[in-house]
Amino acid sequence: MYFNKKNMNSLPKIRLASLKHHLVSLIAIAFSTIALATVLVVVVTNGDNPIAVVRSPELIQGFKAMKDAQARYGDKQKAWQANLETLEEDLQSAMNEYRAQYARLSNDEVQKRREQLEQKRSNYEEYSRALQEKAAEEENTMMQGVLNQINSFVMDYGEEHGYEVILGTTSAGSVLYGRETVDITDEILKALNAAYESGNMGGENVSQ
Repeated sequence: MYFNKKNMNSLPKIRLASLKHHLVSLIAIAFSTIALATVLVVVVTNGDNPIAVVRSPELIQGFKAMKDAQARYGDKQKAWQANLETLEEDLQSAMNEYRAQYARLSNDEVQKRREQLEQKRSNYEEYSRALQEKAAEEENTMMQGVLNQINSFVMDYGEEHGYEVILGTTSAGSVLYGRETVDITDEILKALNAAYESGNMGGENVSQ
């Protein structure tokens, strides 16, 4: 079972959308693109070798490393938003002051104040764009780090327990039927979180 990272769209505002809903969409898209290939592999290798199924969204959302990463990312969002709001308030205050004093300003003063306001507006928009790019980049990095850890762990788990294939199921329907006895989501999630808490995870470290 491989979890593939798709490029996430740049966010239109620094008030970022819920990662939980974004994550579900990401997983569904990733697995829908590899569903046919996965089924073909099963047809070829299916025999006496065991095949297991994992509910991919539940595994990722239940992984404590994901929850920790989301919490850290949420803290960064709050800091970015606070900085942006400070610039916005400064710009609005300057505009209000300009309007209040406009009638008393000379032509030269009007020109100077307009240039100052334009510079503040430009700084605000530039900072906003930079934050959006940084937010998207860090979200992608966070997701890739978590997926790398899960991929590495599941590969080792499958080999250790003698599974020929471990399929990842999603709401997109990559697996149409599987006996309940081959669903190993809960046992993998338990082992995955135990390894994470003990510091014995493979793959990319997302603890920071």
